[in-house]
Amino acid sequence: MNGRKSPRVAFGLQAATVALKAKAGVLTGRDQIVLVEAMFDWVDDDPFARDAVRDFFAAVRIDAARAGDRLLSWLDNWLPEMDFRRPEGVLRGIEAERIHDWCARKDCGLE
Repeated sequence: MNGRKSPRVAFGLQAATVALKAKAGVLTGRDQIVLVEAMFDWVDDDPFARDAVRDFFAAVRIDAARAGDRLLSWLDNWLPEMDFRRPEGVLRGIEAERIHDWCARKDCGLE
């Protein structure tokens, strides 16, 4: 990893976690606080993110599952498009990182 973090992705991951908990009916007050903290930590200058969090809090009191759906839907449009690596490239990288011969043995459960 290069150590760089995307504020949008960091907030998006936290918001998605909260939205899924709301949909599952297990959202806690602490989860809601964490969402606000993530917004202030990562995307405080984004009015769309602030509006989405505010709308989520207004809706979650009425119908948590629907509020979670709406937040996930908003995230889908707001988050940047990702160019994920193909699995083959990742597997090649893992293969290259092996430093011990036993890592490649089939009887060790790593293959």
